[in-house]
This record gives sequence, structure tokens and C-alpha cells, in this order.
Amino acid sequence: MAEYIEREKILDAISEQRRFYLHERDGETDMEKLYLLWGSDNALTTMEDIMSDIPAADVAPVVHGRWEHTRQTIDTLGQTQCTNCGWWTLDPSVDGAYHYCPNCGAKMDLED
Repeated sequence: MAEYIEREKILDAISEQRRFYLHERDGETDMEKLYLLWGSDNALTTMEDIMSDIPAADVAPVVHGRWEHTRQTIDTLGQTQCTNCGWWTLDPSVDGAYHYCPNCGAKMDLED
């Protein structure tokens, strides 16, 4: 299954790491350590460029719901209703047949 991440959180983490390297570089006189810090900073710049160039995926958040049953009374018929959007049907077998609401797409996995 594909995993989706928020680009802004990654770019914020890269910026935070860059600030650490800049702080470590201030006042440093050891050239070997300076080369390592510059190399790390360059790697972070490359990672930023790569992350910025990757196109965003078109994803929607998963909505959860459950089927709610209303009993038949003298005046009304029994109904099965989606708790997310209120779509209803008179067919009680929808509970076992549909794992998603045909109206709103909510995943029917919430417990009573």
C-alpha cells in the first residue's frame, strides 16, 4: 500500500537540520570538520530540491462510518442508514453487502 507524507513537514525538518549545521559551522577552524558540514549542507539542499520537484499525489482522507439500523414500527418501515452522510435504504442486507457507503464513500468499519 502506498504511503503519503506531508511535503511541508519534511521541508521543515530539513530546514531544522540545516540550522544545526550552520550553528556547528560558526567559529569552526578544523577544515576537515568544515568540509563535512559543507557536504552535509549540500546534501540537504539536494534533498530539498528533490522533494520540491516530486509531484503531489491526489489523495483524499479516509472517512469512517457505520450502518445504523432503525426498526420497523406500525407507522414506518425499517431503515439502514449511513452515520456519515445520512443516506438510507429500506434494504437491510446492505449492511453485509456494502463495506463502503454508495453515497459518500465512507468506509463502514466503526464499531457500535
